[in-house]
Amino acid sequence: MTNIENKSPEDINLNDGNPSGEGQNKQYTDLERQLYARAKKAEDKLKELEPNGKGNDDRSGLDEAWKERLELIARGYKDDAELDFIMKNGGKKALEDEFVKGAIAKKREEAEALEKVAINTSSKSTIEKTYTPEQISAMSAKELEDVLMGRKK
Repeated sequence: MTNIENKSPEDINLNDGNPSGEGQNKQYTDLERQLYARAKKAEDKLKELEPNGKGNDDRSGLDEAWKERLELIARGYKDDAELDFIMKNGGKKALEDEFVKGAIAKKREEAEALEKVAINTSSKSTIEKTYTPEQISAMSAKELEDVLMGRKK
């Protein structure tokens, strides 16, 4: 069997694909020639994309984005939504834009306000916030009365 790589589409009429040697005079059909030409073209294109046979690694862009994201985390941007917002708007370079900085500051203010509202609307009493259920159950009646009257903390 000869190597197909070194042949052009016109040369494939030699029928070298039959290991028994039968039918050496067979001519390939137009469809077979077209398929061979397409395969050869795809192979050539692949060789262009893969210099030295090592392949083209698209992960380098992902690695850079990941490194940039880690750098932003080191700068104090820990919230995923905040990091996504920064990365969608250009990464570290977006932090030079006053609009992006303002949007991040606004989101942080809103988050802090929601957190404060959640703290004030808690259904627990001041005593429940101060003492654990185990501590309350371990108190004597006198200690519990003092806590309830605000005489002891």
